[in-house]
Parts: sequence; C-alpha cells; structure tokens
Amino acid sequence: MNGIDTLFDKRSVAGARLEDLLTEREYTKSGFCKACGMSKPTLDKILSGMIGSVAEYEKHMRKILDYLNITPDVLIGNAVLPYSRVRQLRSILHIKKEEIAEAINVSIDRLGEIETGASMTKAELRDLALSLGTSSHCILGQNVFSSQTTVLDDIVGDSKDDDAQLSGFWGHIGIMPTNSTEYIWYPITGYEERRVHFSLSDKQVVIPCMNNKLLYLNLTKIKSVVLLEDACDAPYNYNWDPTVGEGEIPLVVYEVLDDYFFDVAENDVHDTEYSPKLQEHLNMLIKEEKWTEEDAHEMIYGIRIRYADGSIVDNTMEMRNVAAYGAVSDLADVAESLYIYGDSVEPQEYISFTDWNGAATCLNKNEVSVMEMPLITVEKMIIKRIMKDVKEVMKERN
Repeated sequence: MNGIDTLFDKRSVAGARLEDLLTEREYTKSGFCKACGMSKPTLDKILSGMIGSVAEYEKHMRKILDYLNITPDVLIGNAVLPYSRVRQLRSILHIKKEEIAEAINVSIDRLGEIETGASMTKAELRDLALSLGTSSHCILGQNVFSSQTTVLDDIVGDSKDDDAQLSGFWGHIGIMPTNSTEYIWYPITGYEERRVHFSLSDKQVVIPCMNNKLLYLNLTKIKSVVLLEDACDAPYNYNWDPTVGEGEIPLVVYEVLDDYFFDVAENDVHDTEYSPKLQEHLNMLIKEEKWTEEDAHEMIYGIRIRYADGSIVDNTMEMRNVAAYGAVSDLADVAESLYIYGDSVEPQEYISFTDWNGAATCLNKNEVSVMEMPLITVEKMIIKRIMKDVKEVMKERN
C-alpha cells in the first residue's frame, strides 16, 4: 500500500500517470493549476518527475490528490518499476513521446504503459537506453554514478540543477601523472566537469568518463589536470590526441557488447534481448570500429594501472570481489565510496580486485597515480551488491 510519503520515490511513474489522468478527465493545465493553487512550472515538474525536494513534492501532491479525490494507490496502481525515468529523461531531452515510440518500434499506448511503470523486456529496455543515448541503469534509476547522455551538454538544458544529474558531452579532461611528460585525455560530461572543480582539493577522486572509463586518481601523484571545453581550439602544447572520442557511444552498448559477441558466435541472438534495431546498431559499430571479441572483452573488463614510478600494468576485472581480506577493500566499493562521500571515509591503504584468472590483486593506493576501470562493469558490481543487501534486509524483516 502506497502513502503520500512513498510517492516521491515513484515520482516519475506518478507524474506519467497523473498526466494520463488529466487527459482522461479533460483538464487543461492552466485550469487544473488554478483549481489546485499551484503554478504551471510546478505542475510541469511534477508531471516529468523532476522535483528534487521531498517536502515540496509532498505538499503539492497533497493538493492534487485532495482535489482529484483519489489516494496514492489509485494514482500509481500496481506499478512494477519503483522508479522508471523514461518520462523524466524525455522531458529533459525535449523528445516527444511519438519520436521515442517510433524509434523503438512500439505503439504510443505501449510506451505509455512503460512510462507508468509496466514491466519491460530486455529488448525494450535496451532500445529505450539506446534511443535516449544512455544506460539501462539510468532508465531504471539504478545508476551509481552520474547519468550521462550522448548529446551535447548544452542540449540537456536546465537539468543541471535537477537531482537526476543527467548531463551530456562537455569536453575533455587531460591528466599528467607523476613521472610522465604527456597528458592522457578522456571525454567527460558537463556535470563531471563541475564536480571536478570541487574534488581537486581531495587526495583521491573518482571520475566517470563518457568512453566507459571510470578513473581513480591519486592526486598526490598527479602533476597536472587540464579541463578542455569542446568549444576551445585544440591545444598545441598539451599533446592533444584528436582521436579521443566525444562520448558518441551510449553506455548501453558497453552493457551488452561482450555478451553480444558471444551470442553471435553461438548463433543465439534473440529479439527478446536484442531488437533488430539494436542488432543493426551493434553490427554497424563493430564494423566501423573494427572491434574484435578481444577488443570487447578489454573494453568491458580491462583495467590499466599507471604507477607513480611511471610503469603501466594492464589487467582484467572479474565480477567477483575479494573484500574478505580484513582491512583490504574491494575496488568497486572504494570507487562508490569515494564518488559519493569523498576521500574522508577511505582510510584503507590497499584496494583489491579479482582478475579473470581468479587471482586476487591487492594494490597499494599510495603507489598508484591513475587507474582506468570499466565504468559499466564497476557499476554492475555495485548494483549487484546493493540488491543483495536489500534482499537480506527484507528477509530479516519477514
């Protein structure tokens, strides 16, 4: 049973269903706002699920439910998804429902069902993520790191202050490690560019990049950090690499790429998991980028460690953790903690990961300068651990 206090966590679903209800009862937005005593911009934020304040949201939803004479359960019914962001993302990106429905080859009614909490097939979820230029984690509201889309940051508009933290391509970050004379370049979103400015006072920072790289930086072992906006001219004295991407590939591609290579090899590609649209997109990328199965494996599981002495070691990350070693923390958990709380809560000197050979590696963070991790793989590991924790808590309560 849903109460007014639980609607906030399902605000995207509630907004989509409220919009359908207003249409069904033939309310105009201006007339409804006048009757409920709220502004049209406030109603628009409620319909798109973009109000970030719990108190403000509950205050306005009480007015709406009282005027409509319905309960929260009547409004959201048996919504399967606790927080579907499709409606919210469409609003931020200024994309019409008709455009998305046509792009993913579903009816307007079916898209409406999805936006109001109906369950989705894997193929539908992945098509939505591809069409919105993001990840399936973002669609489901499960992403640990900031949401990103393949569009330019300017197109995202005024969502910079929205709690969704959705952002597009801003430019590149260049990093020069200790004992190096060259910068390494990565594409980042506008949200991460702003966040970097506030994080450089820390000793450690984690930065998600738009090419599926999650960076761990030990700033005590970094010579210089350069932020280069896309509108700037190519720098002549920073060993700029013009081949560095601009986040053109949606993260959902990295979510499915390794499995897709395997399924193609086994002649086991099902439309329930990969729609014809997604298959065509993947085939085109694989051909254009000349990716091999080994390339895909490296993109999804590869780790590159740049030590402070200038040496570089490449390895792989398997989706197991080795956090059972007392004071040693799992790499994924360290990345999550640093990203959310900063380095004040990370006293451990060593971090660990398991490679594909089953070897548990423990790294001395003080000797690392830069570490590249696969963003989607790390996020999957964190989500898997969170869901496990939630199940255990629910089991104890029952």
